[in-house]
Amino acid sequence: METASLDSSWTLSRAKGFLAGLIYIDSTRTIVSENSTTSPMFSHNASQWIILQHVHSRLEETRHMLIGAMNSISLAHPDDTLNIFINPISFYRAAVSGFHNTLLGLPPTALGDVVALCAMSHTTSCFLHNSACNYLRFDPFSDFDLWRNAINNHEHRQAFDDLVKAACLDPYLTALASTYLEPQYNGMSNEALELFWDVDLATANSFSIGLDEQPSHIVGEGTQATTASTQVPDLQSLQGSPIVSNFAHFLEHCGEFPLILAGRGATVNEWNPIGTSKPDEPRCERRFKRLYIQYLQEGDSPDNTIIQGIISVVDNFVDLGYWRCVCEVRDYLLLVSKGMFPNDQVFLDFVELIQKSMDEVKNYIRSTTGVLCHICGKFVKHEKNDSSRLFDRGAKMGKEYRT
Repeated sequence: METASLDSSWTLSRAKGFLAGLIYIDSTRTIVSENSTTSPMFSHNASQWIILQHVHSRLEETRHMLIGAMNSISLAHPDDTLNIFINPISFYRAAVSGFHNTLLGLPPTALGDVVALCAMSHTTSCFLHNSACNYLRFDPFSDFDLWRNAINNHEHRQAFDDLVKAACLDPYLTALASTYLEPQYNGMSNEALELFWDVDLATANSFSIGLDEQPSHIVGEGTQATTASTQVPDLQSLQGSPIVSNFAHFLEHCGEFPLILAGRGATVNEWNPIGTSKPDEPRCERRFKRLYIQYLQEGDSPDNTIIQGIISVVDNFVDLGYWRCVCEVRDYLLLVSKGMFPNDQVFLDFVELIQKSMDEVKNYIRSTTGVLCHICGKFVKHEKNDSSRLFDRGAKMGKEYRT
């Protein structure tokens, strides 16, 4: 199996951070406002946070169009992967996982997974292209036929054409330009406002592109969307396609924020495919990670939006198999929370929750199985519930991975 080069490590980390941001926004429905406690690192990453929110809104519009198109598709052998579009987080997970796994040599082959990747890449590419990023060779239509042929069920390929037309062509969401509700931006700097509105105006303009301006090989209703060969594409072609490269460029354009949300790759094995089974993972480790999240949720203050969002991200990341053991989950929480909380007191409160929840897991392990962490062995000795020590550790980890 071919894999991405080591130079792709940061791209993989950014992709996970981008996914974390989408999950965070969707789980909290955070709106940038004068209440800084609801917006992670607002004062330091205002423009990057705005971009993430703006793209999230565009992706939601794309997802709703896909749901509408699904109702007109009739398949003799239905594809359950189309159900991912019903839930926004499932859509984001499938799209980012498809990108990640393609770089690692396992591109998606199911209809819903391929459409999710193409739709997300197209939406983010439109955003980036219209943000005056002229370095991007923007041709999001050029390899739809390539990805169409990556679908292993030939019957589903026509359905792919219909879904892509609905999500990426029809006339560029002109309705969105008039119905999109802009969030409030009280207290923002002029520079951040200027960045957002310039990008918004350019993106809105992209939605008014007429059908006569579409690439010539995209044809009208009832006609096959491509006349290219139906041969299954090779891995190198998929990895080098605009669907993949455009999305990678977009992730770079997002700046520092995705790396913060990804924990800077420090606690995650970037080279494991997402969503694939891990037979070498003991069942007890999976149970410990789920138990840890349960304790975090039970001890969380319902009024703290940032904590709710972070726990939702961790919950989804555990489902995707991002960590080998509960200790790595704890380390990720320390890293990402240090980069997101607006002040040290809020961070310290969360550190106390992190340690208290970890102690609950340890007590459960000692009272039942007595199993130590098979990855890091950090359950060997009892750690005193010292929040100040853990606070210092989190601060040190954040400093190390900023350099």
